[in-house]
Amino acid sequence: MRWVVLGSLLAGCGGDGTSLTFQWTVLDGSTAVPCPDGSEVEASLPVAYEVWPCADGSGTLTGLPDGQHRAELALLDSSANVIATFSRIVALAGEPVEEPAVFVLP
Repeated sequence: MRWVVLGSLLAGCGGDGTSLTFQWTVLDGSTAVPCPDGSEVEASLPVAYEVWPCADGSGTLTGLPDGQHRAELALLDSSANVIATFSRIVALAGEPVEEPAVFVLP
């Protein structure tokens, strides 16, 4: 099984042009890999998909057309068929982002 990042609407934080950080992390802490849209990871290991806040930990999201920041993941089988998709609101525009949002995947 493979998990694939379908989409992550990147947004600036505050006025400094920094953005949120997205990464795959093996849950034993041994690997943390930044991941753009379209990145994937084998589900043979327990992993988390983490959406971290702005660099200073207190920025607010800006530039989101629908007022929300979403992260979307898909679970694919060995033939690349989509089995399931997951969408999650990470934060609302104009709201402070203080902690990472985490998907824990099997």
